[in-house]
Amino acid sequence: MKIKTPGLSALFMNFSLLMFFGAVIVMAFPFRDYFVELEEEVQSEVASSAGRSLQLATSRAVEREWQSLLAAAQLIDISDVEATRSLADAIVDSSDAIGWVGIANRTGRVVAGSSGLREGEDVSMRRWYREGSISSSVGNVYTPSASNVPNAASGLINISTPIIDQFGVARGVVVYSLRIEWLLSYLDEAAGVLDVDYQLRDDRGIIVAEQTNRVGLPMPNNIESLIRLRQEFVRVSYSAHNTISILAIYPDVMVGDVPSFNWTLVVRVPAVASIGDVPGFVSVFRNSLAALFVLTFAGCAIFAALVLHPIERLARDARTISDGGDIYPLESHTSRESSRLSYALGAMQPRLHTGSRRPK
Repeated sequence: MKIKTPGLSALFMNFSLLMFFGAVIVMAFPFRDYFVELEEEVQSEVASSAGRSLQLATSRAVEREWQSLLAAAQLIDISDVEATRSLADAIVDSSDAIGWVGIANRTGRVVAGSSGLREGEDVSMRRWYREGSISSSVGNVYTPSASNVPNAASGLINISTPIIDQFGVARGVVVYSLRIEWLLSYLDEAAGVLDVDYQLRDDRGIIVAEQTNRVGLPMPNNIESLIRLRQEFVRVSYSAHNTISILAIYPDVMVGDVPSFNWTLVVRVPAVASIGDVPGFVSVFRNSLAALFVLTFAGCAIFAALVLHPIERLARDARTISDGGDIYPLESHTSRESSRLSYALGAMQPRLHTGSRRPK
């Protein structure tokens, strides 16, 4: 059985198309991976920028009160109880951020407090006193009883610093009890402007504040293990609801000239489906690919018609001549090979016919 082999033009067209689609496949996968990486990189930068903005907003708010605390420590004369209490009252009246101001002596007893609160109380075992008597300190978040500090139901955070006299001797400790509600108002406002979710945890892992309205889902379950790493990083998170978001984690919410709170800030932004007008880009890419295919096919067809078809015709003529047919091959000058082949067949045909008519 004679096997029918495809013509040169068919082989060329099939090979060209195979190479075209192979090139498209080879190009498509790296392009897709690059595009996904670029998309994640851009969206991660959005989350990072939002996190840094929240850090800055919170730090700027606390910095004002921190500078006020340092200035008060220099003004306080712990031996003048009335003047000290008047200063504490004035500080509270001038700032919505402060729920209570207290001044404790070297024995750990409160000698003056705003509105007279907690005067005479032994605070020597309080964290703000123990750490504040050595250097500037930030304490834990706590929620006092309703009868203790006014307007502090959402919680307080103590910042304290030692009172140093002119001889460089620590005479006591001054403490500001900052209202968490006041602090979080800055975070909520900034998060609303940036259109992001956030979570704030203290150094014990307790959630100080959280806002999840943007995505509408709780923070990921693995967030605690990420926070324990105590490193700043950004990562893509996949929820059980098939929602993709970008998390930016900062081991300290404070930056700049404020003491470290050791509060972890987590910022979350939902991952958009694509960057920019990706559907439009994909449509343009698809149309360009289709146009490239048409041009490639047309170019191959023209090449086959001008170069390969003459060679195929000469091959058929050679077969006819070898079978004894009396034809004269048409001259072809589309390529050097076809020109030589047509000349060779034209020169061989008379010799073949002359040889076939010789007497035996």
